[in-house]
Formats: sequence, structure tokens, C-alpha cells
Amino acid sequence: MKTIYESSFLILNYYPSLNLMEIIWTPSTHAMQRAQYQSDFLTFIKYQNQYKCEKMFIDESQFSFKGYSTLHDWLSGVLAKHAEYHAKKVAIIVNEDVLHRRSVRKMVNNADLRKVNTKLFNNREEAKNYLLGDKTSNFKLNNNTLVSSLLSYK
Repeated sequence: MKTIYESSFLILNYYPSLNLMEIIWTPSTHAMQRAQYQSDFLTFIKYQNQYKCEKMFIDESQFSFKGYSTLHDWLSGVLAKHAEYHAKKVAIIVNEDVLHRRSVRKMVNNADLRKVNTKLFNNREEAKNYLLGDKTSNFKLNNNTLVSSLLSYK
């Protein structure tokens, strides 16, 4: 595992042996401003395009940025203009907030992610099994760790 980017709000980990990128939005997102979200999201797009991973594990379980739902048009535009879709499978862990879930579904539908096999999950274990299948038996899930040893498969 290699951490390729880390801010107060976002952590990007790359797992070369799995051809997987892990995207973790931190609990600090509650204090995030619109410009900070946009900056981190653009950074994610840059690395996603650079690493061309076939699998993406997006953990939004602790995401609490309140301006997210107002950025749908901006997100759709950025994804349409700048995102290269290399991923074949995307697992998104959503939090308990109903508005957040609705916003994520809307973003997936509006951003051509329908071309990618994208599924929403309530927990890491289901998402991990979806992305990795049989490879998951070789490592344990640690729900208490933010920067995840979650996918440290060898």
C-alpha cells in the first residue's frame, strides 16, 4: 500500500498488487469549505487518471461536508470533462444520512458512472468482498482504523 495523497479531509491509498485505489473522506469534512472540497476532489481525479485503477473503494462513511448536495452540477461537469474511466468496479461506503445517500445516488446517475459497475454499501466488509472476491480471505478487516490496513492484501 502506498499513500499517494493526504489532506485533513481526504486520504488516497494505492494498492498496486490489487490495481485498486482507496479513497477515504475523513471526519474532518464537517469543517470543510466548498473550495477545499473542490480542491481535494480535483486532486482525487488527477490521481485516479494517473493510476488508472480497475477497482475503487470509496469510503464516505465519515463524510459530513454539508455543501455536497449543492455541488451536483459542478461534480457532473468535472467528471464529464476530466475523469478518465478506467475503473471496472467501484464500491462506495455511504453513511447513515439519508440526504447523503440520495446525493451519492444522484451523482452516480448523473456522472456517467453507470458505465462503471458501481454499488453502494453500508459497511466495509460487503464492499471489500464485492471488489476483491476470493482475495479477501487473506486479510482481516479493522473497522477501528481510519487509514486502512483494510486492503493490505499480500
